[in-house]
Amino acid sequence: MPTCAREYSETDIYHVFARANNREKIFLDKSDKDYYINLIKLSKDELNIRVFAFAIMDNHIHILLKAKREDLSKIMKFIQQSYTFYFNKKYKHSGRVFGSRFKSKGCNDDIYLTELVKYIHLNPKKAGLSDLYMNMFTSHRFYVSDCDSFVDVNYILNFFSADISKARIMYLDYLNLPFNCSAKDIYCDGGKH
Repeated sequence: MPTCAREYSETDIYHVFARANNREKIFLDKSDKDYYINLIKLSKDELNIRVFAFAIMDNHIHILLKAKREDLSKIMKFIQQSYTFYFNKKYKHSGRVFGSRFKSKGCNDDIYLTELVKYIHLNPKKAGLSDLYMNMFTSHRFYVSDCDSFVDVNYILNFFSADISKARIMYLDYLNLPFNCSAKDIYCDGGKH
């Protein structure tokens, strides 16, 4: 079956998502999710992209990023192929890990951009997973703490307020979540990301 031409964004901002082959679990433990997150970070550092949000679920991923249209496929090819090699080697698995090529949707509107961040960060809650899962395997933790991060949180938080402290509170209100400033250790995850 032929693939459709990829939709491109005027702003070079994309919501990228990919699902596991047969919807199987492909992120079986914390180290798998951490490995994938580090691939995103490596891509950001090496390929000059901006990352606004991500969520690593057990059988799919979401990434909100800014990349030149000609680089989007190269970036995702690197991430997906690297993770496939890692997964196949670690679990003595062969064949496809992801069900098909990644999908992407362009984002040309700031309101839609903030809605995408909300959708991505709340994806674990929608799936019935714990707040701890949301705080460990999405970029949400970087939005509510002063952790060093490869995620460009200020770009989104500035839509709420130029004062970052106020912006964080407004962001949490937007997600309809309580403000818990004592959770810094969980949000920062020991500074690994």
